Amino acid sequence: MTATFSRQQMTATALIGTGLARRSRQKRVGDACILTFHGVCASGEDAGLLDASLHTPQKFFHELCAHLAKNYRVLPLDVISRMLTRNEPLPDRVVALTFDDGYESNYRLAYPALREFELPATIFLCTGFIDGTVQPWFTQLEVAMARATVRQIEIQIGAVPLRFSTATQTERATALPTVLRAFKQLPQSAVAENLNRLVKALQPVLDGNIPAPLRPMNWKQARELRDSGLINFGAHTHTHPILGRCTTEVARHEIFHSRDRISTELGAAPALFAYPNGHAYDYNADTKHLLQEAGFRAAFTMIPGRALPDTDPCELPRYGSPESLQQAEATVSGAFETFKAWRQRMRRAFSPSM
Repeated sequence: MTATFSRQQMTATALIGTGLARRSRQKRVGDACILTFHGVCASGEDAGLLDASLHTPQKFFHELCAHLAKNYRVLPLDVISRMLTRNEPLPDRVVALTFDDGYESNYRLAYPALREFELPATIFLCTGFIDGTVQPWFTQLEVAMARATVRQIEIQIGAVPLRFSTATQTERATALPTVLRAFKQLPQSAVAENLNRLVKALQPVLDGNIPAPLRPMNWKQARELRDSGLINFGAHTHTHPILGRCTTEVARHEIFHSRDRISTELGAAPALFAYPNGHAYDYNADTKHLLQEAGFRAAFTMIPGRALPDTDPCELPRYGSPESLQQAEATVSGAFETFKAWRQRMRRAFSPSM
């Protein structure tokens, strides 16, 4: 458990215990909470992972679905985005569920829970991943680090000098976020060359297999999910680059090609898009223009916040996946946002006047 998780967990527990979460849930009208997941992980499947935070435990995901079905209105993201863009009032307690990338576990482990509780969800597909022709760079990096045979690495990635231990799985997992940050600062054109250098330095034992949680779904599975009526699909580029670090030509290809692959395989062009990585500097005005040109109605970030009618439809916020029911309730109810607003008021009230 990380320190961040501990602080969030303690805050969430306090917000629920004081009744603030319940009051926030009752007062939240006209906005939507959009949750983001990646994979779902069965018990024992996380042995080969360095970043288990992207793969929600199956048991917890089932419990979360039960909680949301009982206490909230889980609506299709497509319906919510239409209502927001038309400035139509949303019902109260609205939640949407989304998944990024297109992991096979979405089909195998998440969908049964969604079907049991009749909860709709949107999966944003990295189409090269689903085609089986692209293994996202961050997956290649994680697998190479997990299977490294050297005990120490000293290398420069772009402008960032890195030195970390790979002697144990714990040390590899500790180093991974720092290595990922260095790669995310690179121009997209430099990622492959730097990744190849690092993989060569790690000297991993690679047998062509990757851990089950990192495997992609296929188009047959995607069509089955589409036909269920519960699952909608959006685009998430073709090879998962950070679009704000791509040339306009590369960004255009990534956006249009992912749209066209989904249209070909699933029979309809997607209306929704999610930015890879999804933070403020991971897309730009050119990116948004390309999305509009490609016919996307809305695009989603990973900037936390509530989705409101006056939000830019190309910058709709999403929360990351919660790690406990307390965190989920504090997030979805709006208690975290209420507490944040209260702290800001207190700071202004007690700050010395200029």
